[in-house]
Amino acid sequence: MIRTGMMLNSSKDQVDELAETLDAALPLCKTRGARMKYLFCVVICCLCLVCAAFAQTAVTLPTPVTSRPEVRQKTFEAVWQTIKDKYFDPQLNGVDWAAVRVRYEPLAQAAKDDQELVSLLNRMLGELRQSHSAVIANLGAYIARNQAATGGLGLQTRYLAGQAVVTKVTPASPAARAGWQSGFVIKSINGETVEQLTAAKQKTAPPGGAVYAIEVALGRALTGKSGETVRLEYLDAKNKRREVTLTLAPRPGELFDVLGGVKLYAEFESTRLPGGFGYLRLSNFWGGLSERLREAMRGMKDAPGLIIDVRGNSGGDSDVAHLLMGSLLEQTIIPYQTLQRDGLKLRPEDTVTPDKEPYTGPLIVLQDGLSASASEVFAGALQDLRRAVVVGSRSSGQVLGSTFSFLPNGGLLVYPISQPVTLNGVILEGRGVKPDVEVNLTRSLLLKKTDPQLAAALAVLQKMKPKR
Repeated sequence: MIRTGMMLNSSKDQVDELAETLDAALPLCKTRGARMKYLFCVVICCLCLVCAAFAQTAVTLPTPVTSRPEVRQKTFEAVWQTIKDKYFDPQLNGVDWAAVRVRYEPLAQAAKDDQELVSLLNRMLGELRQSHSAVIANLGAYIARNQAATGGLGLQTRYLAGQAVVTKVTPASPAARAGWQSGFVIKSINGETVEQLTAAKQKTAPPGGAVYAIEVALGRALTGKSGETVRLEYLDAKNKRREVTLTLAPRPGELFDVLGGVKLYAEFESTRLPGGFGYLRLSNFWGGLSERLREAMRGMKDAPGLIIDVRGNSGGDSDVAHLLMGSLLEQTIIPYQTLQRDGLKLRPEDTVTPDKEPYTGPLIVLQDGLSASASEVFAGALQDLRRAVVVGSRSSGQVLGSTFSFLPNGGLLVYPISQPVTLNGVILEGRGVKPDVEVNLTRSLLLKKTDPQLAAALAVLQKMKPKR
């Protein structure tokens, strides 16, 4: 049984502000569970993993409250000291952490409430210029909001050349029925212009993470409860400005019980493309997908080539990523190194064991700028091992492994304790996985009603020779 004291009555604006912080800075969290194994998980699973870390013991988490000034001071000190003592990089990415304290402590002392303090602490963590650091005031409310987002419009968007461009329209979705197509440009969502949204994210996003934050925020703005309406202003294929109100319909994909009753969406697709090539797409590496992956890979044994599409994949359980790697590799291997405070090492818990009959044919991993965390480590490791050709655009570069600690004011501090490094010494944090074949989307390409990145992946695959 899981008991939680996390408060669920925050205002929508407060929850949205928290969501911006988490989605921009923390696409993946890495923590210890009851069996001392490491999990990659998007932060909206973090509450579940907090509970798992207590060896299945019923736990009441601290309830966030409006704290007294002395408690806020202790919270500031706890955040600053934890980073100083436990951050995976003793040099703190070259940041003078003592000088940071001198600048931020007076501001923390002047904070009027916990919301102002949390915002300030996240700005202070941003000085490190690395991912997976955040102070979370109300994780319960954030999880509740995500579980309530049962509806969508069938639109995928990316922020291209300063515009919110539609990159995919799901067939039979509300958007498809309204005549939408790839290449349309969204100008406003429920009265908020894309320019306004962009400006807000550029102010709050961690360094180098503005585009990622904008794209995540666009995706969130286009989901909600089924039956709700969304008013959109947009440019059609002929640049004519239009306006439409669409009703959210049940989202594609399935809800998976990740842990402790918390259910999260994942999309999974396994099919054959022209020429018999295999195609596998998954939006996350949730544990509930393991058996589905095994079955899909068994059905790909005779494929002349295989594309694994992790575009928009924000990460998940490393065990699932390792399972998929094991279906593609012929030898037992630890596919990446891990840098921790005590040095660079190969960890036994990261061992990948191959299937009895792994797929050995030509392999493409298709990624983009919303591929994050476990999906980046997956792509980067297979590229490093020369097992796969990576096609698409550079991934997000947010791969640090994190853990958490509770704070005096009832909040949660998530901070990095490890950094994956490829076997050839490539650091993915802040860099991302550079594709072997780079295909960056443009509006003009998308208006041709094709998927240019998938088309490029197929073209590369057709030229690759099967292993003899």
